[in-house]
Amino acid sequence: MKIWIATVFILLSNTTFANVIKWNEDKINWWSYEKGLQIAEQEKKPILLVFYANWCGASKRYGKVFYDQEVVDLSKKFIMIKVNVNEEEELSLEYGVRYIPMTLFLDSQSNIQTDMRSSSSEHPFNLNEENPKELLRLMKKVQYKLNEIPSKPKVILMND
Repeated sequence: MKIWIATVFILLSNTTFANVIKWNEDKINWWSYEKGLQIAEQEKKPILLVFYANWCGASKRYGKVFYDQEVVDLSKKFIMIKVNVNEEEELSLEYGVRYIPMTLFLDSQSNIQTDMRSSSSEHPFNLNEENPKELLRLMKKVQYKLNEIPSKPKVILMND
């Protein structure tokens, strides 16, 4: 009987209680991988791609970063995609996911921007999961690099 109760508890915790990560879906438009790639190409927007797992404590903490108002505002300039590594194992292998959460930036043609990384040399695509500053810095850097932020107008002096 004790084994049966323990089994039921484990099954419930892996299904019902495991889906507790909130990614601010009310204010951020998250896409599936395939649909997100299509929209990014059509709209010529960069992609923010997050690999996560519902059981992962770091992923749960990282989800809270997306409630920061500046992150919400900047997310409108990106196609936001999140991938659950347990549901998309093949895709996770394709991207070489070795730790979670893992955040990648891609251009609108799905090319990974490998220079957009955290300050950690050990886990370069694992951003600070409790503070939005690192994510914001990289989002702004991606926009600038991919010319999403207009540069200052150049003044051209003309001689008579």
